[in-house]
Amino acid sequence: MTLVHSMQRLLPALAAASLVGLGAAAPVASAAGTRTLTVSTTADGAVTPTQLDACRRARRGCTLRAAIQAASDDRSAATLIVVRIPAGTYRLLLGALELVSPRPGTTVRIAGAGSTRTTIDGGAGGRPMVPLDRALVLGGGRSEVVDLTIQHGDAPID
Repeated sequence: MTLVHSMQRLLPALAAASLVGLGAAAPVASAAGTRTLTVSTTADGAVTPTQLDACRRARRGCTLRAAIQAASDDRSAATLIVVRIPAGTYRLLLGALELVSPRPGTTVRIAGAGSTRTTIDGGAGGRPMVPLDRALVLGGGRSEVVDLTIQHGDAPID
């Protein structure tokens, strides 16, 4: 058996042992100073304490509205808060989303899965298509909106 052949057989065993030692089921830690809130449903509704908890603990039931609220209320030491929005259409039934950066020096990034895959729709879905005055209101602090489309929101130029 050559040295190369021995290494090819040994590497998978080492990798498996490393995963067991690290606890493969444990979530992967995010970069230092970064907190990620992942939306897990396209539903919209009033924000409840249960939904906020779901967003903070990466559980099912985290709506886009609740994730935005959780980002605004964040009290961690994170300097970057990422609201990750999977592919889908998110119809705003209760008005505009309002994001306020939780403190100076913190950036909140609202990140979709791609501009053709993630859509925030201000047209309220089943109701007559009366666009919201604004679909997304960004107030105070630094914010970034990337890799998504916002439609049916009317932003008149003052």
